[in-house]
Amino acid sequence: MLLLALLMSGCSPLRVISSVSPMGPGEAHRDIPFGAHGLTLDLYKPDTNTTDAALRPVIMFIHGGGWQSGTKEEYRFVASTLMRQGYVVVIPNYRLFPDVRFPEFVNDAADALRWTFDNIGQYGGDASNVFVMGHSAGGEIAALLHYDDSYLQVAGTQQRPCGFIGLSGPYDFLPLVGGPLEEIFPMATRASSQPINFVTGDEGPALLIHGYLDNTVKPRNSAKLAELVAAAGGQAQLIIVPKRQHASIVLALARPLSWLAPVAGDVNAFIRTHGCSAG
Repeated sequence: MLLLALLMSGCSPLRVISSVSPMGPGEAHRDIPFGAHGLTLDLYKPDTNTTDAALRPVIMFIHGGGWQSGTKEEYRFVASTLMRQGYVVVIPNYRLFPDVRFPEFVNDAADALRWTFDNIGQYGGDASNVFVMGHSAGGEIAALLHYDDSYLQVAGTQQRPCGFIGLSGPYDFLPLVGGPLEEIFPMATRASSQPINFVTGDEGPALLIHGYLDNTVKPRNSAKLAELVAAAGGQAQLIIVPKRQHASIVLALARPLSWLAPVAGDVNAFIRTHGCSAG
């Protein structure tokens, strides 16, 4: 009832979902600056006690929004669920179109990931056990950080993520047919925007989750990436969720909407199995 009332009041749906997803025990550190463009990130740290003082795995989550919209504040519900599972969570902002075009938003995310590698230990996170995760446009950005190491090199680090978690991501979306995407992705760099073009097989493992009924980003994007990773000798777990559309996959990370799909459990199992610090 509260969720319905807030939605009818005109509030942003994602902010509403975050407002009814309690954070639970832990610490929130908001608006931490990183990079050279006045950007900030939010960091969420679970409570630790004397019997559980080990450094925790880290997830950097990159929000979606068609490379044109979205803010880190809208995705506190993602942090709420992942933090309850024991992860330190980093959610950065990045510059959006029309202020920038590809590849600038990927460079911003690379700066945030470099900040995470360099600083997460101060917040109880394991800098050697960092996963990059994204939904929709954020999935494309996260995939490029994982498969094209040039962005992290430019950001000033040789370290790479332990693994990649993509939710409903566009990894193979050419050709473009009209609309703002032709401006967001200039012709000169367009081929470089496709994560499928950078798979070598020596990257860390990937978890790719997609809704079968997704008409915004077709599930063939995740299927194609998984196919290419496997062909190159790498690891990619593909999960196609029946009867679910584009937004359902990330919304399933909100505790009140967890019935949509077992995304939280899939993510947790993947990281516990493939973490760089795992047994």
